[in-house]
Amino acid sequence: MAHPQFAAELLQRAEKQGPITIGLAGAGQMGTDIVVQVALMPGMRIGAISEVRPQAATDAALLAGHDRSDIVHAGNAADIDRAIEVGKIAVTEDLHALASAGRIDVIIDATGNPNIGTLFALEVMKNGKHIVMLNVEADITIGRFLKEEARKAGVVYTGAAGDEPACTLEII
Repeated sequence: MAHPQFAAELLQRAEKQGPITIGLAGAGQMGTDIVVQVALMPGMRIGAISEVRPQAATDAALLAGHDRSDIVHAGNAADIDRAIEVGKIAVTEDLHALASAGRIDVIIDATGNPNIGTLFALEVMKNGKHIVMLNVEADITIGRFLKEEARKAGVVYTGAAGDEPACTLEII
């Protein structure tokens, strides 16, 4: 259940600074769920999706109710930034471009690959961005290290409610 205060804070932030712009890595089941959910949340938006199967990213955006004309291909970080500036969703195959795009506020890793997720999280942090880890395999094996690296970089590293480690913590 959504917390009304959280929704109000998101709207207030959006009015002052614009919506929180999310970069999403992966458009499988979890990634698609994120795209759909964010479309229902005023104050947040998907700015870019990195996916090795670009059509999956496009399909996720379409499923969330975005118009095909609002989805553009981006070959590099500058393309991603230009798309975000005009209110489009950038689709890219380049994780490095997603990590370094200047208009992204926070990255969500939904790649499902622990090796890629770990290396990607480190790159995201080096670029001064916060990261939400949906990659439970990476989180349970190297999450403590990633949390420390985030602290050193001055960014937030967090899991997400709903995945096994987060649910376990809620029970304890």
